[in-house]
Amino acid sequence: MHRLIFWGIIIIVLLVVGLIIDQIFYRIMRLMFDKHAANVIRLSVLIVVIVSMIITGLCGRYVTRLRVKVSHAELVSSRVPQAFDGFKIAHISDFHLDSFDKEKEFSFVEKIIDRILAEEPDVICFTGDLVTIRSAQAIPFRNVMSKLSSTGIPVFSVMGNHDYADYVWDFDDKRRQADRDSLRMIQREAGWQLLDNESRWLKRGNDSILIIGVENIGEPPFSVYGDLGKALHNIQPCGLSSAGEENKTDDCFAILLSHNPTHWRNEVLPNTNIDLTLSGHTHAMQFRIGSWSPSKWKYPEFSGLYQEGNQYLNVNTGLGGVGPKIRIGVRPEISIITIHKK
Repeated sequence: MHRLIFWGIIIIVLLVVGLIIDQIFYRIMRLMFDKHAANVIRLSVLIVVIVSMIITGLCGRYVTRLRVKVSHAELVSSRVPQAFDGFKIAHISDFHLDSFDKEKEFSFVEKIIDRILAEEPDVICFTGDLVTIRSAQAIPFRNVMSKLSSTGIPVFSVMGNHDYADYVWDFDDKRRQADRDSLRMIQREAGWQLLDNESRWLKRGNDSILIIGVENIGEPPFSVYGDLGKALHNIQPCGLSSAGEENKTDDCFAILLSHNPTHWRNEVLPNTNIDLTLSGHTHAMQFRIGSWSPSKWKYPEFSGLYQEGNQYLNVNTGLGGVGPKIRIGVRPEISIITIHKK
């Protein structure tokens, strides 16, 4: 119901904007043509716009939304340990499992899992928003989630803003906490290593890299549960200091999972030497024309791989969606990032 209210408001705003544009267009036509000709042109343009919107919407619903895209990127750094040269990271985000019908589209979710595994990654990283409203939305997909880890590939995950049951307005604190615990349990039972402000080492021979995961750290009105200082606490072998001190890396290649990409500029870049941050959250607003998306107005980094100095951010545009089951110009994405020793 709350989602319907939200999208109802969006539709009303779009209708108002459309009416304003229509009036401006009509007045321009009246300056150039008589009233009858202006009305004919106005009606013709309106019909073309409506038909185009219907076709675009249908394609977004039945074609684009169900066509997986695998994007590849290369990252070269002198900080990559020799044993990890060619190490392949599969980055996925924003599953929003309720986006997929349990009967008609369950096979598509299985197809996504198969496409990830077909890339033969060395690690799989999920950056939050497994569900949209509550943990029960993940229950029908528990077995297919387990398929990711059943091959022995380590799967790391973090929580996104939708994973805390914050959008269930009739939940009290006790029910909300129980729902969060349930979602955490679902991931762990699937063999995923959920990182709630924690870090893990990945080792190859005598070399290692660090996987860091924080809970959601969002800008208003999104929730803040994450604590990067806590996640880095006492990671001394890597040269990462504890909270309250400078969190700097010396000789360790570190990967951070953080749902919201704004965290990268707000804290990661100024306070750490973390090499690669993986985020999601934006969905590119499920609307993109070429390389442009209205998401850019809110998120300067909304899709793809970005670099500042020796630090990188990859923003995955997600697999599912929020609101209408439509993706216009934004296909469900699997990001494959291969790291190389410079």
